[in-house]
Amino acid sequence: MEIVKENIKKYGISANTLKIIAVLSMITDHVGFVFFPHELMFRYVGRIAFPIYCFLLTEGFFHTRNIYRYLARMGIFAVLSEIPFNLGLYHVLIYQWNVNVFFTLFLGLLVMYLSDLLYHKSGNQTFGMVFCVLGMMAAEHIGSDYGAMGILVIYVFYLSYRGRNFGTARSKFLTTLCMVLFEAFLFAVEGPVEIYAVFSLLFILLYSGEKSGRIWEKLHLEKFNVFMKYFFYAVYPLHLTVLWLIY
Repeated sequence: MEIVKENIKKYGISANTLKIIAVLSMITDHVGFVFFPHELMFRYVGRIAFPIYCFLLTEGFFHTRNIYRYLARMGIFAVLSEIPFNLGLYHVLIYQWNVNVFFTLFLGLLVMYLSDLLYHKSGNQTFGMVFCVLGMMAAEHIGSDYGAMGILVIYVFYLSYRGRNFGTARSKFLTTLCMVLFEAFLFAVEGPVEIYAVFSLLFILLYSGEKSGRIWEKLHLEKFNVFMKYFFYAVYPLHLTVLWLIY
């Protein structure tokens, strides 16, 4: 699924910076959920994380050299994160009503993969909607975090990718505008807390297309790219385990 972008912005924030923003937002959200359940400010800040995770998942899909390893990595971390998720947020070993967000991301990645296979055979992206619907149904069935809405958020980023990155300046602008409006609508209909996820779109629009960015280059931090890649996965079960131990 590897696609090389035509151009990279001369300004903006890198993928690694987006990852840091998402991680800090997520930890803030979970700290509030566990220790300050009535303080909604923690939840508002936490709404920024999931859309950024979804956006970076889409970027990863179009740039990965091996989609099967990507799917396997996502699936493995979904399984590894389930007990820390249950213990950290619900203080039980098995929580039957909800499973962790990695299952949502795994389903979203699978939906993109199957949709892209159909797109390359038919030349029409709309046919892939059937996989999106199936993914939404599966997410609701297993009770994955963010459920059907989470799959739809991922799919909108997926559908808009080619239009946002290739073609004329006008087509890029219109596709990006449609993406922002549709994503904002999805957040709005989810309720008064989820609407704060719209602020994540500001960071996403500032994405430069670079993995590390100029600041990382100036500080000679490129060697940490592999570390950042796996830290982005591992921090989820690790911070949930820490919350459980502290609680």
